[in-house]
Amino acid sequence: MQLDAYAFDGRLVLYRYDGEPSCYLNAYYGYDFYAGVGLSAIHPYYADLILTSRGARLALHGTGTRLSTPGEFFVSNDAFINGDLSCTGAKPAIHQTKSYGLRAMYARESPNLKFIEEGVSKLTAGECKIFLDPIFLETVEQHTDQTPWSIFCTPYADIGLYIAEIGENYIIIRERDGGVSNSYFSWSMSAYRKGFAHLRMKEYNAEEDYLSSNWEDEFVLTTSGEEEVLLTSRWEDELID
Repeated sequence: MQLDAYAFDGRLVLYRYDGEPSCYLNAYYGYDFYAGVGLSAIHPYYADLILTSRGARLALHGTGTRLSTPGEFFVSNDAFINGDLSCTGAKPAIHQTKSYGLRAMYARESPNLKFIEEGVSKLTAGECKIFLDPIFLETVEQHTDQTPWSIFCTPYADIGLYIAEIGENYIIIRERDGGVSNSYFSWSMSAYRKGFAHLRMKEYNAEEDYLSSNWEDEFVLTTSGEEEVLLTSRWEDELID
């Protein structure tokens, strides 16, 4: 393994195996209470900047960590986010179909943070008691006046159904008008996620959350001789309050 490096004007230049410059490792110093390090591709228009970690964790950490690319940003394998995930676009799951290639499947959104449980059950003499998954119940708020469960039923026969009872760990569905059929029906229940019942259409501050500040436009690229001079806008100073 070989690492060729050259320090120039406070920057450490990393070179590729073919001797061409690959990226800059810059140390930024401002006030006494902070310092930072920037890793930047020298040729951003046709070169990749690759952050990799083999057999260990790769962490991006800071009071404000920003990732920007004019194209797509790819994560290989799993990504875990300890906190909120926010976006201004869609959040589809990409699924491979047999006849139609890769297709996007979109998640349902709602003003509140809720979890959904659903299934298909069968009446016995016009009644069905459904015991809810205990694991699911530990993820949602109990049915109260402040956090009511929403339950929907669709019979697979020409009958009417209603919610007769809601218990701590079960619901009872009955057939209307005293019916005693043994018909199948589907049901769906949504409940507030435990600890998040207070959230409803949270307002975002564009300055705090970078949704409309166009901060990525601050990456100014100029030319000096044959090399690209990177990041002249001092955007990294904004990461520290």
